Amino acid sequence: MKKTILLLLLLLTGCGITGLSIDEILPQEPQIKQCTPNITIASFNIRKFSDKSRTDEELKQIAEVLSEFDIIAVQEVLGNPLILNRTMDLLPGYSYIVSEEVGSTQKERYAFIY
Repeated sequence: MKKTILLLLLLLTGCGITGLSIDEILPQEPQIKQCTPNITIASFNIRKFSDKSRTDEELKQIAEVLSEFDIIAVQEVLGNPLILNRTMDLLPGYSYIVSEEVGSTQKERYAFIY
């Protein structure tokens, strides 16, 4: 089917293919035997996500949810981003980057965990 469509497009655009077969123009692609997994992306506004606001038990529950994703954006990281270090201890193999503080009244940061 792909070959037919390509041949039709070549003919309609005026491209000549004299002396060449469609197999010479488009070599056979190997069949895909297995699909690669998808990348999962999430974004969370974890209310008042700070080192002082989360117990170890709460943080374990949060980390369990976060571990389901490959790339995570987190809003409302408050104060010193020590909470992210605690979170990374529960998410082996993950890293993060965090923004500078932004906002006028309540200063917060944005983090990307990957």
